[in-house]
Amino acid sequence: MAGEESNGAPPEGMIRPNLGAYSQPDRAPDGPGAGGNSIQPDLTTTGGRITENEARVSRNESRSVRRDAGEEGVEADEELLELEETWGGGGGQRAEPRTQPPAPVTEILGPASAAEAAALASLEAAPFNAFMLAMKQEGDLKEKALEYLQNIASGKKKSDKHSGLLKEGPELPPDQRGRRSRIDRRLITLLKLGFHLPLTLCTNEALEIVRAAPARLQCKTQSDIDGNKVIVVDPTAGWREELSLTPEEWRDAWTNLLQILPEVVPPEAVARFQKHHTYLVQQHSFHTLFPAILRFDIGIRHDYFWGAECTPFHPGDNEYVADLMKICSTISMERSNGNQNQDAGSGGGGGGVRYHPYQQNQHNQGDRGGGNGFQNRRGGRGGHGGGYGGGGGGGGYGGGGFQNNGQRPFGAGRGQAAGGSLCLICAQTGHRADACTRTRLPNGNAVFATFANNQLCAVASGNALCMSWNATGRAPCTNFRCPGANGGHTCSFCGTAGHHADVFEEELRRWGLWEEFGYLPTRLRGGFPIGNMEPLTRTFTPENHKGGKENMDFIEEYVAEQVALGHMTGPYSRERVEGILGTPFRSSPLSVVEKAGSVGKWRLIQNCSFPDEFGVSVNDMIDSDDFPTKWGTAAEVAEITRAKISAEAHARVARDQRGALWGEQKLMVTLQVATAPPGAQMATLDIDSAFRRIPIWPPHKAYLVVQAKPERFMINHVCCFGIGSGPGLQGGVMDPFVALLDVRLWGPNKKWVDDLNNMRFPIAAGPNPGEWVYGHSVEDIFELAGRLGVPLHQEKWTRHAYTGVYAGFVWDLPNKTVAIAESKRDKYVRRLDEALAEAREGAGRVNLKTMQKLNGTLSHCTFVYTSGRSFLAGLSSFIASFNNEHAGRYPPKSVISDLKWWRAILAKPSIKRPLVPRGEIRDLDMWVDASSNWGIGIVIGKEWDAWRWAVPYREWHAQGRDIGWAEMVAIELLMRRLEELGWENADFRIRSDNDGVIKAFRKGRSRNWQVNLSIRRTEHLCIAHNLFAHPEYVNTKVNRADPVSRGTPGSSLKRFRCGFEMPKELAPYLSHV
Repeated sequence: MAGEESNGAPPEGMIRPNLGAYSQPDRAPDGPGAGGNSIQPDLTTTGGRITENEARVSRNESRSVRRDAGEEGVEADEELLELEETWGGGGGQRAEPRTQPPAPVTEILGPASAAEAAALASLEAAPFNAFMLAMKQEGDLKEKALEYLQNIASGKKKSDKHSGLLKEGPELPPDQRGRRSRIDRRLITLLKLGFHLPLTLCTNEALEIVRAAPARLQCKTQSDIDGNKVIVVDPTAGWREELSLTPEEWRDAWTNLLQILPEVVPPEAVARFQKHHTYLVQQHSFHTLFPAILRFDIGIRHDYFWGAECTPFHPGDNEYVADLMKICSTISMERSNGNQNQDAGSGGGGGGVRYHPYQQNQHNQGDRGGGNGFQNRRGGRGGHGGGYGGGGGGGGYGGGGFQNNGQRPFGAGRGQAAGGSLCLICAQTGHRADACTRTRLPNGNAVFATFANNQLCAVASGNALCMSWNATGRAPCTNFRCPGANGGHTCSFCGTAGHHADVFEEELRRWGLWEEFGYLPTRLRGGFPIGNMEPLTRTFTPENHKGGKENMDFIEEYVAEQVALGHMTGPYSRERVEGILGTPFRSSPLSVVEKAGSVGKWRLIQNCSFPDEFGVSVNDMIDSDDFPTKWGTAAEVAEITRAKISAEAHARVARDQRGALWGEQKLMVTLQVATAPPGAQMATLDIDSAFRRIPIWPPHKAYLVVQAKPERFMINHVCCFGIGSGPGLQGGVMDPFVALLDVRLWGPNKKWVDDLNNMRFPIAAGPNPGEWVYGHSVEDIFELAGRLGVPLHQEKWTRHAYTGVYAGFVWDLPNKTVAIAESKRDKYVRRLDEALAEAREGAGRVNLKTMQKLNGTLSHCTFVYTSGRSFLAGLSSFIASFNNEHAGRYPPKSVISDLKWWRAILAKPSIKRPLVPRGEIRDLDMWVDASSNWGIGIVIGKEWDAWRWAVPYREWHAQGRDIGWAEMVAIELLMRRLEELGWENADFRIRSDNDGVIKAFRKGRSRNWQVNLSIRRTEHLCIAHNLFAHPEYVNTKVNRADPVSRGTPGSSLKRFRCGFEMPKELAPYLSHV
């Protein structure tokens, strides 16, 4: 604890090491004349300490007499206080050393008689006796008495200087006038000593109380970092808890605290606290989140001032925000589990009792929350029917949002739903479990429980289930007949005891994945944030798109289904939604599109890219780079690697054995799909409604409201199609799931959004020729997914086989070939027909979106049709010529010709491309860089080449072409050089100093469409020659290509000249040096 000055001396203004009886109001003074009404001396003054010492001498003498008389149990003598006088004003900042000691007495006093006279004049007879007693003792006490004499003389001289008129201090700047601190100096000292100062003592009301009655601040004993006792203010004596502050009181207290911080901490720390305060007050749901904000703020201040040194924190960074989110989740879980014994009629209902949080026709609109898959409140588990750890549901924080009703920070739910009690068997309202006759849950699954022999029990096993536990979630069981020891604490809906977030946490910790994926359980319980969203100051509700209006029957049917699943609640009026969410909200126009690969099946899309009148959309507030996820591309599947592990290493053996083998796998021989051994198999699985299983963090539900019909709004509790962060949110669950498969050696695995490709290699030969033994099966994956709550589709999956379909391709493992799936080939042909019909042989305009989509489709096909790359160059150039994404253009005849070639080649059954292994990553010492003022440079080993800008900066730096685009083009040109050198079937490491481009290339996409075009051209080249680039980030200072990109390659490098033809899209802007 930071209770010491930097020179090791005790903090100024504090008395150590002992306390007097006057400083302990709860202690009854002993000895004659020590009544409770004695006036307490001011121990911050020398005279007050001398008076206290005189009283202690008297009490010690009394104790001595009692001991001589044979009395037992007499208290130990009190030590005399040090007579050191404070100096320096106590106004310095924490951890700063003293400026200088008091001047020697010989420099202050004149003749000895003068000093003696000054001392005698300042002391009364009784305190002087105590002083003389100290002078007669040897050691430290005598030295302190002599120092006291110096201080008295020094104080006398200073007082002489101030006789007469008082002097004014310097004039304050205009912006600081009227800001004089009203906080008691004793509270400032508390901070300086490294103790927590509750804001309850900094409110305007508290300051007025202390000013009118200073005695309200009582003192207590605390130990500093060295274990020495100091006297400090007791901030809890007679003052309410800091967690009881209201938002208005908190704001006032912070205003007062900011005025005194410059006296306590250095300027950089003051700025840090100001930034922290600003970050919190600018939260768009400040009042809604205030209970969490208050607890978070208390923790920040407590941790900062606690310790020998103040530990810096960083407002707004990832760790800071994550800590705030964790507290939000914790408080909401407490809300879910608390207040269970309150009467429902009082508005308290059991926080753990199931209820539908958005019931209509309720008078109390203060309760906020979010339903889960079964419209229940199962504490922190977050529900089951909706999906991952809570999926439907309430999307977060125990199924509910936050509220501040002025009484409790988080009001509890109702004791029962509006329609009556919730059945613990079918999750419907209006009847109890003993009267239930239903066989299906709202999501269509068969019920898990039934009611027989006057008790709730499982249908399959007949085991009794605890009704109390099922009704209250994690709350302590109050059922004296509880069958918990025999599995009674099992969910009557899904049959699990741990529930999904808990099981995920257990599995991640067990398999050593907590450090990488430890965020997941908190987000499953509390909801996923969709981005760094800007505050909403008004409600924005545009009308639906034409496609939505024309398919209103489908929308109404879909919304009704989502309400039944607990994914949405409503419909509500605008005012009701604002009241429930506690903030303005915005909806996005709805449209309906056909599901990919499912003729006649439709999907609802929320156009979250639709801008408001200020040109800002929901997706504009989201940076998809903040939501990274892993993508298993076709190229990676073709080259997928897997350690060769023996049968003992698979998950069927003891966990400790697996851990040892897994740690050694990097030393073993690797197998590749392109050279897979006999017996290699693959299975494909699919996540059912992957996006609609992701719960949304309650404060962000305001950005995803659905307007089905005009002025009929639905609150969306789960992720929607159309949100920019959607793939990353879904990957936030899928990535840990895949990791849990891989760590069990149930793989290797690759995923693409909701498609999962699981492979397995033989671990031993079977009893008969051609038979093999494997370490896992599809059933194992389904069992694990069931425990984790990962909703694998019950129909869209295939068993392990020697061929399989993934990413639109058919993979033949024994023959090591890949082809386009027939269903995809037909779909691509239809897409080409539509584009050609729109183009009308060049007489019709085509829009940019259509061409970009078609370019992506045909680029995908070049993985099989490698020769088709040359038939995409014209299309890429045509796309680059668009100046306005909303204005159509006439396609040139060359583009029409290329599209016809693709139409003819895809009209035939797909060819099969052989898979050839690329081998290990090659490091040819390759570097790339680009500069805005000169051009692009590449380095391979000891050779370089460069291209200079052929046009002024303002000409090339336009229409999406920026420095990021230039850095991507540098990678593209390097890969073209490798193609020119004749490289095939190889992986390469490339070094670049642009981290954004590296991430975009790894993902295969960028928010910049010009960067996307360069990525696609590079991918076409790589696919045609089975090349793969592995960009790696380096600092600009060590990038060997940096001077080349500035036109100064250096004498240590030799020149080489690339001979490839520059792409037409790049030729106008770059000139080969």
